[in-house]
Amino acid sequence: MPILKYLGYEQHNIVRSKTLKHPFLKIGSNKKREIKLIPDYLLKVEENFAWVLDAKAPNQQVNDSAHVEQVYCYASHPEIRSTYFALCNGLEFALYRKEHTNTPILYFPLDEIEHYWDKLKMLLSPGSFQVGKNFTYETPKSAGFDYATRPLLEEIPVKKQKAKRQKFELLDKTFQTKAEFKEFIKKILNKYDLNTAIDDTDLQYISVLLKRHPEYERKIGSGIRHIVIKTDGKWRKTRCFHILRTDGSQTDFSYIHCIDNDISREPMKMFIASARNAVEEQIISHRSSYISKNKDNEDKVISQKSQTKIHWKDAVVDHIPPTTFEKIVNDFLQMKQIDPSKIEYLGFGDNEYHKEFKDKAIKTEFEKYHKQVAKLRVISKQENLSQKRKNFDQQ
Repeated sequence: MPILKYLGYEQHNIVRSKTLKHPFLKIGSNKKREIKLIPDYLLKVEENFAWVLDAKAPNQQVNDSAHVEQVYCYASHPEIRSTYFALCNGLEFALYRKEHTNTPILYFPLDEIEHYWDKLKMLLSPGSFQVGKNFTYETPKSAGFDYATRPLLEEIPVKKQKAKRQKFELLDKTFQTKAEFKEFIKKILNKYDLNTAIDDTDLQYISVLLKRHPEYERKIGSGIRHIVIKTDGKWRKTRCFHILRTDGSQTDFSYIHCIDNDISREPMKMFIASARNAVEEQIISHRSSYISKNKDNEDKVISQKSQTKIHWKDAVVDHIPPTTFEKIVNDFLQMKQIDPSKIEYLGFGDNEYHKEFKDKAIKTEFEKYHKQVAKLRVISKQENLSQKRKNFDQQ
């Protein structure tokens, strides 16, 4: 895993799929089959385990309580006894301390890892465990068998069965990847003029797709009369599928949520989306002010990243690294000791397009904090997209 290499771990410091015997439970009445735990990565410093990293699939959330509890068990195991444990699903990285598992002490999308290297190295590099960190070393053997003082076992090689690639089926269509699935639906979304109902053939596809939505029953309501292509209700720019119900009411739905099983409801992403909505006016104001002061006779402004001229319509606002928006959110959560999964959100009703905090006090506090710490710049859309598309594996 590249992140381990960049942190300074060599092959001999990385233990893959070590089998850990469960110290408390066995299966069956004869108590002969022991339960075994198999963490994906154990990181060693001076022949002792420093922290645990568990790899998850992209559709598994890094702060899902079940996954966090699983890796917590690895870190707490008598053979490991590490203070830190982390989860990575190829899209996001979350680091936890055993003493505080409700909220990660560090969280970031992997495509923004470059902004978090200093903190990552401070917490997890091999050198950081040699300067006084709370790190448990082996204790001498004592008489009798005791898990708390048991020496480390020899690594037991375990072959994991390769996961089968998931296929996606929609009536007579089969898609090898989620990207193919999304592309097929996107073509339907873009083939019609706005305010036009889709034809019967496409209606069959979209009606079956809609059944995958986590709020299917609420979305269809009294029943589907038509599905129409419209724009979103806030900016009138993004195309959406809209359901016209048999009782005359209507609502939108996201085909992305249908395919991804509504990953936007994952608590951390919900909090980030609501936080972005909270500071939207600050972002718009900053952009407008910069453009009005700096636009030349060619309707161009200078990108504050590349120092090249860009058309003002292509100008967007960016948070200057390392104080990215995600870092501001993480720092705010830690400062206020907020658990995102305990927050209530608005934005799930008919024709509600954006998530926001139900508690207006949180919105106000985040607005103030963002205004104090955010460092903003105006760059081009292309520069912004390029920055977001950076993949850690290609660094």
